[in-house]
Amino acid sequence: MCKKRPVLGVLLNWGEGRPYVWWVRYLGSMKRVVAVIDDLFFMVKVKDAAVAAGMEIVFAKSREDALVRCAEGPSLAVIDLNAGKFAPVELVVALKAVGVPVLGFLSHVNVELKEKALEAGADRVLARSALAQNINIIFREFAGVRG
Repeated sequence: MCKKRPVLGVLLNWGEGRPYVWWVRYLGSMKRVVAVIDDLFFMVKVKDAAVAAGMEIVFAKSREDALVRCAEGPSLAVIDLNAGKFAPVELVVALKAVGVPVLGFLSHVNVELKEKALEAGADRVLARSALAQNINIIFREFAGVRG
């Protein structure tokens, strides 16, 4: 797991003309997400949602990198099932074999791939549009953030 490290982020609010610390999170107490995504625009959306939920997030650059990062004990793996270069269904099988929860997403028209991912053990598979619309809620619920 992650060792405690210095403050990851501090959000400042302005109150009565001066900033004050609103939120501080240490990496040692954070839930960790390994994202296996090759779409740069969607990576930003996932990163923003994870940070807003107080989660540490790392992006895997290859299938092998994903397996190494997941061996470090993530709390969740988010996989773009349409990213063929990662061999996503086989990756789901490998991650489930070591007990990593898997949230997969894909194009809404790819029903066959959704079924394969669920059969491989993915905990949840959503259409890309559904994940984009609900990612903040999903990550906040997973991280245990209320409100």
